[in-house]
Amino acid sequence: MRRSLGDLLSQSHLPALDGLRAVSVFVVVLGHHDRAWSEGPGRITSWSVEEYVGVLLFFVLSGFLITHLLLREHQETGRVAFGRFFARRALRLLPAYYTFFVVSVGLWLLRGFEFPAGRVIAGAFYGMNYWNALAPTSDPQNPIYHVWSLAVEEQFYLLWPPLLLWAARRGRKTVERTLWCIIATAATWRCGLMWWDVALKPYAYNAFDARADNLAIGCLLAVLVRDDRWRARFERLAADWWMPVATAALLALSVFAGSNSDRYRYGPALTLEAILSGLLMMQLLLVSALPGWRWLDHPLAVWLGRLSYPIYLWHVFALGLDSRIATLPIPVRVVLVFALAVAFGAVSYYVVERPFLRMKGRFAAPR
Repeated sequence: MRRSLGDLLSQSHLPALDGLRAVSVFVVVLGHHDRAWSEGPGRITSWSVEEYVGVLLFFVLSGFLITHLLLREHQETGRVAFGRFFARRALRLLPAYYTFFVVSVGLWLLRGFEFPAGRVIAGAFYGMNYWNALAPTSDPQNPIYHVWSLAVEEQFYLLWPPLLLWAARRGRKTVERTLWCIIATAATWRCGLMWWDVALKPYAYNAFDARADNLAIGCLLAVLVRDDRWRARFERLAADWWMPVATAALLALSVFAGSNSDRYRYGPALTLEAILSGLLMMQLLLVSALPGWRWLDHPLAVWLGRLSYPIYLWHVFALGLDSRIATLPIPVRVVLVFALAVAFGAVSYYVVERPFLRMKGRFAAPR
């Protein structure tokens, strides 16, 4: 049975999005599995197509969900309880992050490798994206390299809610204009960097100021779906089961077409593909009840989606297995590495995170 977008957005839990998280984290692990270290827990020093797409999906999804929740709270109460919001984010993210951070740094030092003080500070204070952006060539081995994307999201959590509240008090149109301005400014800035010097791609890929448009596109979707006309447009773009496939094909076409041009891939492509990722997200939300897409809400997909954060954190440890099973066929290696990443993620979720997640109810948004 087809559901309207308005009905879906009124639910406390949005369908299909956990399944999309599961797909995204699998895509990232797939991209990293050939970069396992022969020594240490993992080595990630460059970006694969899979990581590029998976992280992009996470950025758009985060922008959409956070803005959707904040706007709903503002609509119901006339304000946003920042203290409660930051408390919920902290309980969700910090215990797992700092457990991973301490274990990674500790194991790295025990193995006799150097760990620069600047990298420790950057990792401890969610600045790894700028460490990667500004010191990529001097950082060949780094067990926390991949947390750059979590730093981008954390910076978003700190900056966007106050700005959203300021704009929301002035009306929905002001929120829209603010987001269009952010998207245009970030995209222009990043494209300018790439056209000036292609060697700046580490900055264009990692820096929050250069990736803000990806998150803002998700935020803009959360605003647009509150307009009846935009809801109707999204529903028309998900009228048939094959439409998400067409959007995914366009996304893949852009990704692979830009593989030979860094100026395109790290310039306008990051904006265009974020738009396509956002459209794909909205389509999956609408078609998830149709045959062929119900797997997005299968209990296994939902469970993996809930584990996507710890899987992303700990999968670098699973990558160490890859060099020890190099004689096996690649599909078998991928399955084994992903299974181990899921195991690490499950331990993190049930042992480290769950006790803190139970406390989130104390900081629920006021009604």
